[in-house]
Amino acid sequence: MIDRLSRCFRQVVAAQSIIWLLASLIALIFFGALMARSTAFGGAIAIINTWLAWRSVKKSSELAYQQNDLGMLPLLSGWVQRLILFAASLTIGVVQFGLLPLGMVTGFVLTQIGYLACRDKPASDI
Repeated sequence: MIDRLSRCFRQVVAAQSIIWLLASLIALIFFGALMARSTAFGGAIAIINTWLAWRSVKKSSELAYQQNDLGMLPLLSGWVQRLILFAASLTIGVVQFGLLPLGMVTGFVLTQIGYLACRDKPASDI
């Protein structure tokens, strides 16, 4: 289970990284440097969120083997952590760095598309 989870995590992060770079490059070419920085910042938030989600799922599966009644606790606490990270990062990006909210949200959303890269079966079996 953990091996499949780790493989899926690597696939998602690789896909997210490619999407993140492409989205930032396209934003730079068509909308300028500020939009590119905003898009890159939003994409970075998405990749950090992916890492936090993977960590929560891993802890939850390990805890579920030990104590059935506490298996969901890491998932819920991880969800709260990711929500706080997202809100705080958007606030810091706008207030501290002067980034564009639309660019950050666009970068975040586009980078999240990388979750589609996780496959349970190898491509040859499909």
